[in-house]
Amino acid sequence: MAAVRFAGGSRTHPQRSIRGRGALFRRSFMALFTALLGLGTTLVFAQQSAAADAAHSATETFHSEVLGEDRILEIYLPDGYDAHKASGYDVIYVLDGEMLVRFFPPVRAFAEENELMPPVIIVGINNVYWYDRGQDSRERDLLPAHVAGSPLSGGADKFLSFLSSELIPHINAEYNGSGRNILFGHSYAGMFALYTLFKQPQLFDSYIVSDPALWWNDGAVLAFAQRQIGNLPLSGKSLFIGGRSGQINEAFGIKQMTALLRARAPAGLRWHSETQQDEDHGSVRLKNIYDGLKFVYFGHSPSMADFFPRNGIIARGKPATIMTYSSFLGHEPGIRFTLDGSDPKPDSPRFDYGIKISRPAKLTVKQFSNWGPDKIRSGRFVMGQPFASEPLPASFSPGGLHYRCVAGSAAADPAASKQSHETNGRAGGTFDVGSQIQPGPLSCELDGHFKAVAAGYYVFFLEADAQASLSMDGRTLMAINAAADQQTEGSFLVPLMKGMHRIHIEYRHDRGDRHFAFNYLPPPLQPTLAHLPIPVPADLLYGR
Repeated sequence: MAAVRFAGGSRTHPQRSIRGRGALFRRSFMALFTALLGLGTTLVFAQQSAAADAAHSATETFHSEVLGEDRILEIYLPDGYDAHKASGYDVIYVLDGEMLVRFFPPVRAFAEENELMPPVIIVGINNVYWYDRGQDSRERDLLPAHVAGSPLSGGADKFLSFLSSELIPHINAEYNGSGRNILFGHSYAGMFALYTLFKQPQLFDSYIVSDPALWWNDGAVLAFAQRQIGNLPLSGKSLFIGGRSGQINEAFGIKQMTALLRARAPAGLRWHSETQQDEDHGSVRLKNIYDGLKFVYFGHSPSMADFFPRNGIIARGKPATIMTYSSFLGHEPGIRFTLDGSDPKPDSPRFDYGIKISRPAKLTVKQFSNWGPDKIRSGRFVMGQPFASEPLPASFSPGGLHYRCVAGSAAADPAASKQSHETNGRAGGTFDVGSQIQPGPLSCELDGHFKAVAAGYYVFFLEADAQASLSMDGRTLMAINAAADQQTEGSFLVPLMKGMHRIHIEYRHDRGDRHFAFNYLPPPLQPTLAHLPIPVPADLLYGR
């Protein structure tokens, strides 16, 4: 008989295999290490980043009729850029490009690696320097009014016209933009970004503002915001403000802007203001780039609102822990939940990393997304008694469940032709469906006993590309029908007494790539990232 192994790992979040999560951790760690290394060695980091992104970057000279001059653009395309991609790519416009845009590609790579944001186009807008006069265009372009001591100041509105009528249309014409634009600015440019929000909010969808110099001109932009905030269509916009802690936050006017938003921000504006300790005006930029992108793209990851177990049985007097892999729990509204099946509201209880359920509930979790539609997941929990153990049949031994797989036409339709291939054997703790069976219809049944080494809550995870079901002690815990339910995975919480429990698994597959996974979490369930689903060990599976 041909051997058949079944893969216990997972291809989709949150039930990834330990091997897969380990690889992800290693890649993420290296990306983070590279970013952190750059904090101490900025020039070397910038040179390495420039070399790594050379194949995806270009420097372009763009003539502006509005400004009457050439402007240098530094453009970074994402890996695998597709000029014909139907959805296009968001575009991040970075002010003070010659100083700051080089920091974006490595942060973008790290954020993409961790499913925090999609691939994007980055456009650095460089300032113009007139070295013979000892002047530059920065104060001219970024300051909304003429002030004493700055002879070029006051051209912010003209610069806004350049962005809206020339630069953004040019980028849209030359590159595959999605139509969603993000503006990043630091210091004067951060103040300009806020001025843009309250002057022409429709120009950008999101604003990332780093240590904005709202002290300028006796807080003129702050006063402008106070006059404008109640009169603008800000619904659907997102705003991130990052500053420094302590008195400098008030001295820069950030504390006052945060208070204004807290008191008068329209309900449809998603905004967040945070402070960083032990940073100066220059070093805070890197944290604000990363945190700002995380906030703007809060909602990008399809699994951010996922929780596990998705369904289950609660034993009386024994609260069960419901967990999530998301670490985005401090945003407003962020992730909220209800226990009665109703639609969570912004003021519903906040979903913590692990919440307790001790009664019947229809848990509904909603992520109020800053990017894309809000995401909702739900599950049902009922009250029940712990499953009693039963004697193990004398003919059963550890090492895996007994399986029977039928491949070929009989798997899809038993009444069809007899052209089929059947295999029997033992399926251990790590499974790989049909590795030695030809592609095509496949039907498998696995039977045996599972050994609960201790009494308590167990969570079982099932994944399948087509149909699968899991039963224990004669009771169906969960069933997957990918085509009908648009779900390829499930998880179930069940209280088990110590000892042996009958287990039955069915798997049905029609065509394409086969995928099946059976993992678990034993007690005690702890809401930590180290407590991840793992393949059921072979020595806990008994078969004949």
